[in-house]
Amino acid sequence: MKLKSLKLHSQFRSLQAGFEINFLNDYNSSELWGFSPYCLVGRNGSGKSNILEVLAEIFYHIECIYLDFKPDGFNGEGKFKKVHTDGFFAESCNPDAFELEYYYYIKGDYSRKHYNSDYNIGQDAHIRIEKKVNESPKVYWLNRKECVGIEKTLLERIEVKYFLPDFIVAYSSGENQIINLPFFKMRFIQYDEYLYRLIKDLDYIKPESRFVYLDEYYNQAVLLSIYLLREKKSLLPFKNELGLDDIKSFRLIIKQEEFEKVHKDVFQTIPIVDRKNKNKITRELTSLISKSIERLKACSTTSYYNHETKEWILDYFVDKECRKAFKFHFANDAFELFRTFQVLLNLNNYKTPKKIKQKVYHSKNIYINQDVIPLPYDEERIFRFKNVILKKDKINEVIYTKSLSDGEYQFIHSIGLCLLFRDTNSLFLLDEPETHFNPDWRSNFISTLKDCLEQEDNSPLDNRRDLLITSHSPFIVSDCKPENVIIFDKHNKKVVHQTARDKGIRTFGTSVNILTEEIFGKKESISKLSLEIIESIKGMPLNSIEEIIEAKEQARVLGESVEKVLLFRELIIKENELKKLE
Repeated sequence: MKLKSLKLHSQFRSLQAGFEINFLNDYNSSELWGFSPYCLVGRNGSGKSNILEVLAEIFYHIECIYLDFKPDGFNGEGKFKKVHTDGFFAESCNPDAFELEYYYYIKGDYSRKHYNSDYNIGQDAHIRIEKKVNESPKVYWLNRKECVGIEKTLLERIEVKYFLPDFIVAYSSGENQIINLPFFKMRFIQYDEYLYRLIKDLDYIKPESRFVYLDEYYNQAVLLSIYLLREKKSLLPFKNELGLDDIKSFRLIIKQEEFEKVHKDVFQTIPIVDRKNKNKITRELTSLISKSIERLKACSTTSYYNHETKEWILDYFVDKECRKAFKFHFANDAFELFRTFQVLLNLNNYKTPKKIKQKVYHSKNIYINQDVIPLPYDEERIFRFKNVILKKDKINEVIYTKSLSDGEYQFIHSIGLCLLFRDTNSLFLLDEPETHFNPDWRSNFISTLKDCLEQEDNSPLDNRRDLLITSHSPFIVSDCKPENVIIFDKHNKKVVHQTARDKGIRTFGTSVNILTEEIFGKKESISKLSLEIIESIKGMPLNSIEEIIEAKEQARVLGESVEKVLLFRELIIKENELKKLE
């Protein structure tokens, strides 16, 4: 999918009613399906992160309307505005009035010949989600007649689900705990969905919800999935930037001692004589995904059941045979393995009380996740990774994933999620993903993402997903096209924005010093303290050769910078003037 535009008719956080942003314009719509991430930049508080947040909230609201499963007590009771109990209402959203438009790649028998330099965006579905105050949103397929010959543009319930992004994938550096709120709620919904199907004796394949948020709990899940089942070429960024050659070994631990009572409907079908039999009236928590667990066992080098702790211990020595087993049992699909890990990890929410979950579902507090009981300690978790040992370039000692730096984890998350969701029609929301990167990683970040998201055959359909990145880094900006760099600011207490192209700023390949001044408004290329030293040297008496020599000596403590060069230029000019007077 590719975003086209967003209009707000009611306020959302710092974004005022009337705010509008066009992602596709005349000068970039011709490259609709090319690699064209949007880089949202601006000072702190300028509103750039609110764009990611509002997109997440809108799709969360739409998702909750069209989910087949919703937990007990999730929906509000009674008609909207005549509420009997608090809860979710399709008529109430934050923002409460908006228009969101995007293009959705229509899955079908498309061949490369359909996509050329004259590609018409009308060949794909033009979708508009429209919501008015106190009304349920409506979803339209605006060019439906041109695409399939049907006049009606308003989509039915079953059709809407088809034209939503495959996944909404988010990652935040950790500084912004607000963007993860809808994802945080959706994890509980996913757990409750699993639990419902478990106690009702229903089949379970995968979470119905499309929301995926990658945080520290998913470090090993991302790393193992891509290293076990992605082609070697895709892993080159990890080798080149992190020196990470491979996974040497790891352990999975699956606890099987938690039981849930069957649903009352199931209980009524149990013979009276068996209604006190624990095995008949309860279900072990992991039993619903026993087939996936058996596949993990089949891939393990060794495995055993610890009867004391009631845990399965699965050990893996990653060699050719281990990879061969994973390729066979998980259809050579890194994403399928990741989804298995995702479901297992989400079972760790089993200790969260129902009242707490309902409080989260109903809350409009953007910091509600801080009040929720954290995940259980390691020994109490249903699923956990342990002793993930890495092979790093030219390092013979044992390296555990826990020894990786914050920057290395950020790199794994941001690049790893792109590798995992590369083949999907998805929306990626990355909030300052490079905060712990060194300058070299920052300067290569966009090109690395491009390499990861492109397919080996260079198919024009490679990039049927959209990617939004917020950043304060001029290194990131210098790797983006000016039409895709959107600069945010505040004017008269309102959020305003312009593309770098509209402001006449050439971003692609431009020096970071120039971008720092033109986009972030910082004219100095050095820190405030260093600048104060330069200013103090300029204020010294410079009436003799000796005083100028002293000023030069004091300036030598400074590293190389434009400001230092200009200072020495002034000192040399003054020195030459004094020499002429001798």
